[in-house]
Amino acid sequence: RRLRAAGLRPIGRTSVPEFGFLPVTEPRLYGPCRNPWDLDRTPGGSSGGAAAAVAAGIVPLAHGTDAGGSLRVPAACCGLFALKPSRGHVVVGEGQEDVLGGLTAEQAITRSVRDAAAFLAATSATPPSKDLRDVVARDPSRLRIGLVRGTGVIGPLHSDCVSAAEEAAALCESLGHEVLEVERDFSRAIDLGAFFDVLAAFVAHAVHRTIEGLGAELGRRVAPEEVEARTWAVAEHGAGLGARAMLRAALRLEGTGKALAGLFEGAGVDVLLTPTLSAPPPRIGHFDAIAPEDVEGLFHAKASLVTFPPLFNVSGQPAMNVPLVWSAEGVPIGTHFAAPVGGDERLLALAAQLERARPWRDRRPPTFVAR
Repeated sequence: RRLRAAGLRPIGRTSVPEFGFLPVTEPRLYGPCRNPWDLDRTPGGSSGGAAAAVAAGIVPLAHGTDAGGSLRVPAACCGLFALKPSRGHVVVGEGQEDVLGGLTAEQAITRSVRDAAAFLAATSATPPSKDLRDVVARDPSRLRIGLVRGTGVIGPLHSDCVSAAEEAAALCESLGHEVLEVERDFSRAIDLGAFFDVLAAFVAHAVHRTIEGLGAELGRRVAPEEVEARTWAVAEHGAGLGARAMLRAALRLEGTGKALAGLFEGAGVDVLLTPTLSAPPPRIGHFDAIAPEDVEGLFHAKASLVTFPPLFNVSGQPAMNVPLVWSAEGVPIGTHFAAPVGGDERLLALAAQLERARPWRDRRPPTFVAR
């Protein structure tokens, strides 16, 4: 109702990976969704179809949800903007349930910061303290931006992603902001290996609950052959986790959230800057080499690719992908910014300033509707 009142009209649905727990969009039902910048690459996931539609010029923006980077990851792969707002900032639709216990946020993938601000204003649970049109029209005050290049992440970090973060930091400095190295502060605050082990359990249990809920709607048990083999294996893994294991997981995730909240204060920064992904947009079939029953291998590969975005779903802090850099191969390389809870307007103001300094909305991929 909010979006219709704002003048938006839905025209269709776009592709997602089954149950939305992978950062690529290759459902067996419809086949792989492809990236308009390079048809051999993924548009990311889980809102990969939404990002592909916006990047290809089909729509100016597309609604999606973000429970672990599902808006920001496709935005990074497709050269688009996406903000995951602070927890509780956006209204929740009637009858909706977040099986991930508060990790999910609804918002949009857009070509411009202006459109993202308008979407946020239309969906905010309470009216914004300021007119967001004014927020994005003015430069923010001087910010202290903490740079984390990504040393010590789960897997290898591609040089293009490190360079993109450094290039974004240099652009911020040229706009008058102060950039500080906070790699050590981040490494001391966050144990990424332990974090992703716990998050994997949380996600697997959510997939199990989703399949159980689907069975309740159907009035019968869902059969293994009715879902993808990988989905069933993840759900079976989640079914084996008892109440105590899930309580421990929830408490450890809460601890990560508190550590991230303390990082901003301890490092004395207003914004945290990292790569969005650990590699350029992967090629179609990136996860195919992992056997469907290898749940541990799947989640490790996922964490290796998408290291930073899920942290801020857990902490509830706002975070965004800003498309500032394209690789020598011509594909987008995302940069990721986060702020303390309630810092949504700060991020939007910074993103709008960056967009004015290095415009991206008129960049067109090889696959575009107007070509």
